[in-house]
Amino acid sequence: MSLPTLLTSRLILRPLLDSDAATLAALASDPEIARRTRRSLLSADDVQQLQHELRQPGCQEKVFVVCRKSDRQPIGCTGLILGELEADVGYWIAREHWGQGFATEALRATADFAFQRYELWQLTAHHLFDNPASGRVLAKAGFELTGFRRVEHGGQQVDALFYQLLRAKWIARPDKEGFL
Repeated sequence: MSLPTLLTSRLILRPLLDSDAATLAALASDPEIARRTRRSLLSADDVQQLQHELRQPGCQEKVFVVCRKSDRQPIGCTGLILGELEADVGYWIAREHWGQGFATEALRATADFAFQRYELWQLTAHHLFDNPASGRVLAKAGFELTGFRRVEHGGQQVDALFYQLLRAKWIARPDKEGFL
């Protein structure tokens, strides 16, 4: 099943294209992005490898390229790894676009898509302890802190905070945007 294009007030979230490899690699190679994400996209080859994996039958990972509507230029990615009744979400936005609400807007659209497309009971997410801005993004998107634990990240054990968004809370929220 192919991914749709999602629209928000300021963003277009669309499937990954072959032509995105160099742009996404350049954005994701920022050390502050690379350090905080679970998947390395430091080169065009990494992006092409991800694209190859996404095309495999039964792939449970779904990735959207986040673009500004104003110029249609990629500024980051968001995605899901589907489980049986839940999905883990992730996102990153290029540093020059931090603090403008793009991550929250993209995450809300991704949550809308996930709950509308799949029979999920909850979405989960986590961020490294030293990245409180990501916790604020998750909270603004309706996620609630559930705890913390040590995780493997970049070959090291690091502290991470974990969050969830229950389907019931998503249904009851007053700011539903939907998607196209």
